[in-house]
Amino acid sequence: MKLMRPSQGTELKNKASSDLKEGRTKTALKKAVLGTKKYPKDADFWTIAGISNNQLGLYQKSLFCCKKAFQLRPERVDYAENLAAAFEALGDTAKACEVISLACIRHPENDSLKTIFLETLYRGEEWEEVIEVATEMIEAGPQNGSAHFFRNKAYSEMGYVNESDLDKKKAYDLSPGDLLIATEYGHSLNQKGLLDEANGIYWDTLNQHPQAPDILIELSAIAEGEDEGKVAALIESARLQSDIPIYELEYAFANITAKTEGLGAAMPAYASANKIQQKVEPFDPKDEATRLRRATKIFSPALSHGEWPKAIDPVPIFIIGQPRSGTTLLEMMLSSSPHVHGCGEMNLGPKLARRFIFSNASFGPEDASQFASEYRRLIPGMPLGALAFIDKLPHNYRVLGFLAKSFPNAKFVNLLRDPRDVALSTWIKRFPASGMRYASDLSVMAACANDYRRYMNYWDKQFSDQILTVRYEELVSDPETYGKIVTRFAGIPWDPAILHPEKNTASVKTASMWQVRNKIGVASIGKWKPHAAHLQGFIDKLYPRLWPEYDFSPSSYR
Repeated sequence: MKLMRPSQGTELKNKASSDLKEGRTKTALKKAVLGTKKYPKDADFWTIAGISNNQLGLYQKSLFCCKKAFQLRPERVDYAENLAAAFEALGDTAKACEVISLACIRHPENDSLKTIFLETLYRGEEWEEVIEVATEMIEAGPQNGSAHFFRNKAYSEMGYVNESDLDKKKAYDLSPGDLLIATEYGHSLNQKGLLDEANGIYWDTLNQHPQAPDILIELSAIAEGEDEGKVAALIESARLQSDIPIYELEYAFANITAKTEGLGAAMPAYASANKIQQKVEPFDPKDEATRLRRATKIFSPALSHGEWPKAIDPVPIFIIGQPRSGTTLLEMMLSSSPHVHGCGEMNLGPKLARRFIFSNASFGPEDASQFASEYRRLIPGMPLGALAFIDKLPHNYRVLGFLAKSFPNAKFVNLLRDPRDVALSTWIKRFPASGMRYASDLSVMAACANDYRRYMNYWDKQFSDQILTVRYEELVSDPETYGKIVTRFAGIPWDPAILHPEKNTASVKTASMWQVRNKIGVASIGKWKPHAAHLQGFIDKLYPRLWPEYDFSPSSYR
């Protein structure tokens, strides 16, 4: 939220403004509330009160104050932005978009406002509208790097890899000095395995932004040889110059410590980074439990009645499981076949299912037909000869019922991996995506892991003929045997190329982008054991009865 210079030079307003800027939020709020009582038609006091309430987590009060300010001064762009931010804080992205859209109409010459509109639309997962608005902006001004940037992000969410890559490159060419754009472009080169090119982008960017946390995280993961010392020095300098701990810098510090001193030495640093991130981006496991109850309640055995959608080719293959369970590896294996098109992680399933999960709406045959039609309309075009396509969003296990009823020929391959290895792999990665906020709290991670098994136990009862569970440990130990089991289940021809995912040149948009560039191996099995003490908060909260495939006895620690 933005705070403009007070338009009235009253002493009270100046003091409230100063308190807010200096971080004395509660004091600023008290002065601002007093100001609204003394000067109820002064929009600045309402604005200060709105921002203060927002920072204190009092979102409903923040909305009330921001509305007041905007009603008094509707011509103020910053007040429109504040009101939109207040709506977003309450989860009403549609209202936020409406406010910014009207402000864009009122101020058609304001390009920065249009960029804020794109940001708001993107956060609201209105990807088609992002593409439409960005395209209009590009047609009006082809040199608009921000418009290319946000269109790339929307294309990426929808699985349009080529279109996304073109926009990423164009955005960088137009705005190489923009930190956000440069970071995204470098990351995309990383995803393709072009580490030298990515390195070049990162170091060029650091010349302009020497303390950029996201760039330092990227370099901390890929630096080798002499670069490790250089990166370590930059990270330490950035940490010393920061007034407050920044979790991105702490992750970067942990990464470089792991490279130079070993993972054991880095575990306390990862704990510190996760603690800071959890404070900044908290996650309530009760929300996940509510989602589980609602999603599974919709799909009772009685739901089988009615004229449900018929099978349509190409066959959808949904690779599901906990993030970091091997889903990216399996997608890279299967998409090495010319008969299978990998679409990466598409967020279409959760997006289309949201209105049913978070309401009391039922889900019937007509809903399933619309779901399937909209899903197929939004996915990228298939290459000629594709027999199947892959949607590799791990969290699709939450909406499996919707996908199974909408696509009767869909195949779900559930990657099951020792939850302790998953926990370690998750704990030492930084996940900026909002859907992974649980990853920075060990007890919350365990609650979500247990819920994953509850989901799958329920779906296995309802859709057993469409689900194949494959243990990660068996897949990497004997990739040919289990690769053939998966291809038979999915109804696609076997191809020896499936055994060499490291040769697959497809872009990898997940935290596994470095691992899958290597040959299939077993090195990560049981990797949690030397670090069990650091994961005890997770292990203690697991319910062993939900994980019968794995040994939780004291001997398993050896």
